[in-house]
Amino acid sequence: LEAAYLWLAGRPDVDATRISVLGTSMGAGVALASTAQLAPLGLRSIVAFAPPLDYAPLLDRRLRLLGPLTPVAHGIVRLVAHGLGQVSPLELSPERAYEAGPPVPVLLFQGDADRTIPLDGARALAAHSPRVELRVLPGVGHDDIPAAVLADRDARRRVLRFLRTNRLVHQHPDEASAPDED
Repeated sequence: LEAAYLWLAGRPDVDATRISVLGTSMGAGVALASTAQLAPLGLRSIVAFAPPLDYAPLLDRRLRLLGPLTPVAHGIVRLVAHGLGQVSPLELSPERAYEAGPPVPVLLFQGDADRTIPLDGARALAAHSPRVELRVLPGVGHDDIPAAVLADRDARRRVLRFLRTNRLVHQHPDEASAPDED
């Protein structure tokens, strides 16, 4: 993500002071985890669709299917990641990285029918991070969040307004995407 950001910021037709990142699922998690690297470069904001806030439980849930080979798989994941000079997904927490980094405004969309990424994590992040605005999408599952935002005129308008102004409009976490007052 940092390499892509630097490439984009270096283009003569791009205003490097107006770059925001929009990510879905793991991409949104990577965006949150990268704020410490990207904010000093000028990252303006993040729009995140259902980001995992801690990768270890997600990866562990998938690796458990291997039964008694799960510890071996954990070791391979760590070995490969560290061998490539990367953080293992078993050690990656986008939430902790975001909270430890410079303040970057985040517009976070989460479906209340998401069975992959628990809504409770998004609620907790928004409750204790004043730079995070949570928009809960009623009846929307994990894979349907981008399409749901695109199909909802008010949600689309909120994303565009956020990208233009980075102004957060706090609301109750269970409130659907409502039109902004301005």
